[in-house]
Amino acid sequence: MLEVAKLHHSKTLAIYADLRDPLSDSKIHPEWCKQFIYTVYNQKVHSILESKLKKFGRIGIFYTKIKYDYEKFFNDQDFDGCKIFVISSVGEHSTTPWMMIHNIAHTIFSWRSDVKRELTRIAGFENRNNVNIIPIQTDLVTSTASKRGLIPNINEILYELFTTWVWCGHTKSKNQEIREYCDNLFEETMQKVGTIWHKYRHPVDVVDAKWLRELLYSE
Repeated sequence: MLEVAKLHHSKTLAIYADLRDPLSDSKIHPEWCKQFIYTVYNQKVHSILESKLKKFGRIGIFYTKIKYDYEKFFNDQDFDGCKIFVISSVGEHSTTPWMMIHNIAHTIFSWRSDVKRELTRIAGFENRNNVNIIPIQTDLVTSTASKRGLIPNINEILYELFTTWVWCGHTKSKNQEIREYCDNLFEETMQKVGTIWHKYRHPVDVVDAKWLRELLYSE
């Protein structure tokens, strides 16, 4: 049984991962699983993340799908009481420093349906069901994904806005109200956040993970 790996540790950023996760060796996206393992062990990636996140104080990132007492891994040195983001999307998509911050956004805002509703309102959609933002995605957020037409819904717009805010220090949108709303919201959110995981993808018990593995590989 592998122990939790300490991937990175500096004055402002600590990263841990448990690669026993029940889906990390699945056959769903084998190329992304390999890239994930390479990326999270890459010191250049850590340096980029550290430079983007250090303004928020001490931060811990824990990649796992298995339940832990997360705080115990971050209580050494100055990481007691740090902001901890438990990321459960392991090897399920392309992994880059940008996407790692994007995953933090997924985790935070899974708990904030009010933000998604408000962003929908600001975007000018009266009917909030089945909102089609694809034709106007570049009006809502300025990022590489929007320029390539890759953002499918308002949730992903929110995550790209947050990632842009972290990366550039401010939100990038043609919509002034979105810029002002998000800049204030993101600042307030990052000041208050503590230990947080994805609301709909909470890490599971090891027993549950075994059951899930058996289900995945059953004939």
